[in-house]
Amino acid sequence: MSWLKWAIGTAFLWAIQSVSTYYFTTITLINSVAVNTFTRGIGLLCVICYIVISGLSSKVQKDIGIILSTDLFFMIVSSILMLLGNVFLYMSYAKIPHNKNASVATGLSNICIIISTMLSYLFLNGTLSLSSGFGIIVCFIALSIATTGGDISAIFSHKHTKHNGQHDKNGVGHQDDDHQDDDHHDKDHHDKDHQDNDHQGREKNKHSNWITYALYSAVFYGLGMFSTLALAKYGKNLNSISSSAMIILIEFIIGIIIYFSFKNKSISKTYAVKKYGLHNYSRDLDNLCSNKKFILNGILNGICEAGGLFGLLNSYKGVSNGGMADAITGSYAIIQAPLLYAVYNTPLQMRTMLGLLTQGVGMYFIQK
Repeated sequence: MSWLKWAIGTAFLWAIQSVSTYYFTTITLINSVAVNTFTRGIGLLCVICYIVISGLSSKVQKDIGIILSTDLFFMIVSSILMLLGNVFLYMSYAKIPHNKNASVATGLSNICIIISTMLSYLFLNGTLSLSSGFGIIVCFIALSIATTGGDISAIFSHKHTKHNGQHDKNGVGHQDDDHQDDDHHDKDHHDKDHQDNDHQGREKNKHSNWITYALYSAVFYGLGMFSTLALAKYGKNLNSISSSAMIILIEFIIGIIIYFSFKNKSISKTYAVKKYGLHNYSRDLDNLCSNKKFILNGILNGICEAGGLFGLLNSYKGVSNGGMADAITGSYAIIQAPLLYAVYNTPLQMRTMLGLLTQGVGMYFIQK
């Protein structure tokens, strides 16, 4: 089944991307919205290069014309929902306690699988066999096992090991604001506001916020996947690369509008941007674009995001219910866990491997 291959490919790409994002939001404490704008800009450049090299320019131009004339509203809605899903997940990464693997947050956000499956069934006549439905349930159980050990209450544990403001041996310790000496932060970051609020613009030590942000992410991802599925189903003659390019372009344009709007300090204060996760947004975006290490990581992130979105759209076109594809792509949370362990030595338990095996069982029933 070609849709299954696309979905599995997407899961691997998004797992790599999530580790790259973790570096930005948790290791270097860069604003989540700035990370999204930066990586979407690079992803857009990668997509454009691919279109030119593969000789798809005329086809993509034709498709974009169709989208602008018939599907622009739904494309914008889909892009905004996916953007919010991304940003809230990134916020969750930034706020998660350092003694937890970030795949726990990803697992929570994958509640979106249930949302997208039900919406597809109710509004898009998405058929679902008993075997496929059982497979989706098994995949969701696999995510629960891998990320929380099957005990949802485990995510509410707030035990923290001591650290002195530097990254601990797991590489994910949240630095105290007074010790943020990364080369992308200048002295202005150490003002009164920054002492009272973290780099995402929220109060320090409220670690339970990461749970709320992960759940927000699930809602927006679920709605975004459903609207993206609708575009893929009703725009069958559109090349998936065209739809991918438009979604990334719209997200990037929104980010640039925010950037220039909140460059103005009076506007920032008037609209209290710190309350909406936009604290230091413009400054961080400037830093991202001027640091070579950030740019290289951004290229990896952008390629994986664009490639994953392309794979997701292709998987939607060959499946009877989008929730089936979402259940497979959502498995990136399980792949993400060992990758984070390998790169940043974050906590990893055997239940992750058990979850991976359970995921394989679920995939078997979905494609059966």
